Amino acid sequence: MAAKATTLRAPDDCQRWPAGGTLMMPFGNSNVDALLALIRCPDCLGELRRAPPSADNVDRLQCAGCGSVWPVRFGIPDLRGGRAVDPYLTNDEDLRAAERLHDRARTGTFAEVLASYYETNEKVPAAQVRRFVAGTMAAEERARAVMMTWQAWCGADGDRGTVLDVGCGTGPMLVAAQSPNVKLVGIDIGLRWLVLAAARLRDRHATAFLACAGAERLPLADQSVDVWASESLLENTASAAQAMAEAARAISPRGSVRVSTANRWSVGPDPHIGVPLGGWLPKPVVDAWAIRRHMVPPRRHLLGAGELRRLLSAPLFDQLRIGPPPVTDAQRQGASAVIRAAVDAYRVMARTAVGRAALVTVGPSLLAVARRTDVRRA
Repeated sequence: MAAKATTLRAPDDCQRWPAGGTLMMPFGNSNVDALLALIRCPDCLGELRRAPPSADNVDRLQCAGCGSVWPVRFGIPDLRGGRAVDPYLTNDEDLRAAERLHDRARTGTFAEVLASYYETNEKVPAAQVRRFVAGTMAAEERARAVMMTWQAWCGADGDRGTVLDVGCGTGPMLVAAQSPNVKLVGIDIGLRWLVLAAARLRDRHATAFLACAGAERLPLADQSVDVWASESLLENTASAAQAMAEAARAISPRGSVRVSTANRWSVGPDPHIGVPLGGWLPKPVVDAWAIRRHMVPPRRHLLGAGELRRLLSAPLFDQLRIGPPPVTDAQRQGASAVIRAAVDAYRVMARTAVGRAALVTVGPSLLAVARRTDVRRA
């Protein structure tokens, strides 16, 4: 999966509508027709077409079925509507953040654009900024390690066809999954993250199709993807059950769902704010701890292995496998001596069946793969 893909077009390299109208897809997506062949109206799953040029010079897509109209922002279709909302920002706040990032992406590298986001973000204090930036910059190596484990578990099927990264964030998995054998699609509820993903892809000379939408109502036809994958998504969705129902609907026969999620019952520090045993504590206690340290309280529902098993079992899925993820050198690097010792102990435990079972119970995060059964949207 190390093949180099075609370079994304630069922000000022645009395509025009055949009718000579407005500019389209200048940054996030370089191939309009190929994108429209993949995405659907999230309201009715009807085909999306280019809408006629508008007086306000905003690019839009229109559903051939129900007539719904969807804006295209920075070359990225915004298919959220009023139902899909980011847990931390309103859609208007998200749009303003994306606008600032897009302006910065015209001349800056991915690292510079990422830094600029937190420089102007008053909601995230310095302690969380350091944690978030370090995690984001190390994410590509982590994604590669996670994908290698998923692929080993999936056996001969491997990766093929259309691979969907749901909750793709800044796009580390999209970069790690570059291959001539797959067509990559990244979806996220945050337009700002997709602008950052486009910048990361551009810097890495990589490509993927990007769309802004929610996991609970995917803008994709039935059985249209071969792999549904997510890292750190399920705990942040409004309804993990609905997200998995949509995954089952969108996956093709013999397709797979691949999940990485934080473990609620981890005995380590909370993945978002670092409080010990964060998943064991009541939400008011976690929120109070975060506020006292001037951090943004997490808005999530952490999953344990038992709840993850229920989500990925019949009637939606079968052939489930759950295990601990690998820990990369990039995650270990720069950590305290205590954390490095914990990582080393984790790696030793992960070599044995008994150790892996213990890590599934109380380790920091969980990996899972499962197969799809025949499900369509009602």
